[in-house]
Amino acid sequence: MKFTVLFLVLVTLLLIGLNKSCWLIGVWGTCLWLLLNAIALFQIFEMVKAGGEPNRKKIFAMCLVKYPLLYLAGLGFLLLPWTELEGVLISFTLYLGTTGLLWFRMKQHITQ
Repeated sequence: MKFTVLFLVLVTLLLIGLNKSCWLIGVWGTCLWLLLNAIALFQIFEMVKAGGEPNRKKIFAMCLVKYPLLYLAGLGFLLLPWTELEGVLISFTLYLGTTGLLWFRMKQHITQ
């Protein structure tokens, strides 16, 4: 999480410096969407792996929130006229890069 925030701040400053501040709506909106998506996904995982019988109604409710609503909200965000696709692509690259870096560090830590 610290890496993502650090990279997000650096990307924001870089875009402002390059006079591409119009991309910031895409960057910040996508980061917010990715954060909500990750929170919902981890909550579903926690409910499933909790000891005992999982509460199927809660899991179903979280899936209803995550899949149709969150993805429709993401589509609506992409269709907004002031959302620049370049900013969205920067955010996904930032997210996947930091997730890959974190996975690589965890894998090294586990094998040692």
